[in-house]
Amino acid sequence: MNQEVIQQIENIIKPITGRFKAQVVITRVGKYYIATIVTNAFKSYSLVDKILKFSKPLDKKLPKATLRKLIRISVFTQSEYKSKQ
Repeated sequence: MNQEVIQQIENIIKPITGRFKAQVVITRVGKYYIATIVTNAFKSYSLVDKILKFSKPLDKKLPKATLRKLIRISVFTQSEYKSKQ
């Protein structure tokens, strides 16, 4: 299911990120998932604004079954993501 969820999320966020590359990382926590979106798009936005920029379209377009399993969405720039690892 991870690859399927990644593909669905990538298809939804591609128009949002525009020319910026985006990577989706799914972490499984029991039967739930955390989606981490890594992109330099919206670098100057606050963390909350970046999350809202992606979560609203995902809420509208992802299947309900997938949304029930997705417990969190995180958005990081490339450098933030590298420092978290």
